[in-house]
Amino acid sequence: MRAIHSVRYSRFFRRRSRYRHRYEEAAEAWRQLLEPGAAPAFTQEARRALAIHHEHRMHNLEEARRQAERALASERDPAEIEALRHRLSRLDRKLGRARTPWSDGG
Repeated sequence: MRAIHSVRYSRFFRRRSRYRHRYEEAAEAWRQLLEPGAAPAFTQEARRALAIHHEHRMHNLEEARRQAERALASERDPAEIEALRHRLSRLDRKLGRARTPWSDGG
């Protein structure tokens, strides 16, 4: 029960930090979920959130792309797969890269 409470609080803290525009605090909390032993569902959520953080807040497109690729590699949800492919296509366009296998051509 304690672990569930801790996970819920952690998710609350990350979202609260983001909404209060404490983006680095939120990003650090997301990074902690990438440490060994984290539940796969939380790891996926963290990778997606860090991809967004690096793309929109830090303007580090290479790191955003790395996080999105890692999330895509282990994603099972078809809607999330499509969203990650879309993100990767957009990042590739921003980076000036040639079309990728997930590119939608747009």
